[in-house]
Amino acid sequence: MKRILIFIPAVLGLSIGAAGAGDPPDMKEGLWSIHLKTTDNPGNSTGEATYTLCRSHAFDKVAREQARNVTGCTTTSESFVGGNYTTESRCVAGATVIASKGTTTFIGDTATHTESHSTKTPPRFGVSETPSFATRNTSAVARRVLSRGIKQLRTEE
Repeated sequence: MKRILIFIPAVLGLSIGAAGAGDPPDMKEGLWSIHLKTTDNPGNSTGEATYTLCRSHAFDKVAREQARNVTGCTTTSESFVGGNYTTESRCVAGATVIASKGTTTFIGDTATHTESHSTKTPPRFGVSETPSFATRNTSAVARRVLSRGIKQLRTEE
């Protein structure tokens, strides 16, 4: 489970839009469904998680700032071209250097797909590389539940 928890900020950092030139667009606010898959090597140990997240532009801004200000990490390159946001970063965790590269493809303002790969030198906790995949989209079921909740709140006022 620790592996997934460490990975989530990286995925959020790749998926969150910013207002500057060359940055990804703002994504639709509301309830999103997020599905993550990781594989740790050696050993081909897989992890998977699905969760929902209520996004707002304010939340995205905070998450983006936190992702860019992780102690021991620097972004070595970053670009947004043709609907693809690509980042490369380097982190130092103890004696291990973690080099990561990821690309998030934006599908309008309602979905993204991220593929990333990180290498750890020397291996950290026995893991030397981790390819990862994440899909995020606005969740129709989650939106209906949220809508029902809002309607119920309005009738209780």
